[in-house]
Amino acid sequence: MSDALGELRPLATLTVVFLVAFAGIAFWQIRRTVRDLGLSERLAWQLAHEDMLTGLPNHRKVIEQIDAMLERRTHGEVLTLAFLDLDGLKDVNDALGHGIGDELLKAIAARLKEKLPAHAACGRFDGDEFALAMLAADMDAAEDAIQLLLTELARPYWVDGQVAQVGVTSGIAHVPRDARNREEVMRRADLALRAGKRKQRGGMMRFQPAMNVEFDDRRFLERELKRAIEEKSLDVHYQPIVSSDGNTIIGAEALLRWTHPERGAIPPMRFVPIAENCGLMPRLGEFVLRRALVDAKRWPSLYIAVNLSPVQVRAASLVDTVAAMLAECGVPASRLVLEVTEGVLIDNPRRPVCGSQACRRSACALRSTTSAPAIPA
Repeated sequence: MSDALGELRPLATLTVVFLVAFAGIAFWQIRRTVRDLGLSERLAWQLAHEDMLTGLPNHRKVIEQIDAMLERRTHGEVLTLAFLDLDGLKDVNDALGHGIGDELLKAIAARLKEKLPAHAACGRFDGDEFALAMLAADMDAAEDAIQLLLTELARPYWVDGQVAQVGVTSGIAHVPRDARNREEVMRRADLALRAGKRKQRGGMMRFQPAMNVEFDDRRFLERELKRAIEEKSLDVHYQPIVSSDGNTIIGAEALLRWTHPERGAIPPMRFVPIAENCGLMPRLGEFVLRRALVDAKRWPSLYIAVNLSPVQVRAASLVDTVAAMLAECGVPASRLVLEVTEGVLIDNPRRPVCGSQACRRSACALRSTTSAPAIPA
């Protein structure tokens, strides 16, 4: 038996070594799996709660932060929600590239975290929009802290060897003055931001109750304008353009008019900005241009002037659209004048309004008109 055991001893030793090695490999594999699982869980948590570009809390996490602040807000404290919108980020992307734009967003996020007021939380809410929620003793203290932060964020940034600068527009709402819960305070801060972008870019706009009425009115006009375009219930009037001696009519300027069945005449300065913001301007512009060219056949000795909005001027298809309609209506290009306002130049200082090729193709000219009463077509 001793001899037999002696002969089996090497095999037993080899078996033990194999089992120990197998146990070691299995233990290493288990540790690796646990580590990978931990990394996966951490990545999943980051994707669920952090913005991957800036490292700030994302949309979902910001909502959780607002809920948490509302729960711990004590009597007498004010919760302030501010939406911060970057003005000019698109220009930076167009001029310097999206890589520089991403680096700029990181720099803005870093400064936002560095200058964040006490008892505040922030996050990247959407694209070029950030959100900040804070608890303060009163509204004035909160607004002063936010104003200081806006001033810091508006300072120039040094990004990849280049200087970049953007403006920041803020819309704010307070609990309990403006809202009682998270949904209300978010909606009203967003309304304040919309009003600030229209009226006070680069500043801070506090929510006012009238903004609710204005928002509902804009939504109503947007729906009705879509219906009016589909039903072709808009109209075009013409303002005579006279010669310098005041004796001869040499042209007519097309003027878009809208008479609503319930609200009556709605001025262009009211509905044209709505059309620009909701994407209706291309359809509206094509409607006016086609109607003007059709009516131009009735006055073969006059030229027709049509106003263009900044949205139309920026469209790459403008020249092709004009050329196609001239061919469709059979009107010579020499009888069409496309007019733009100085606002186009102010909004786009680096972009040509009408290049030479476009002028040759559509015979676009810029002329001044003499005021005269508008007459129906």
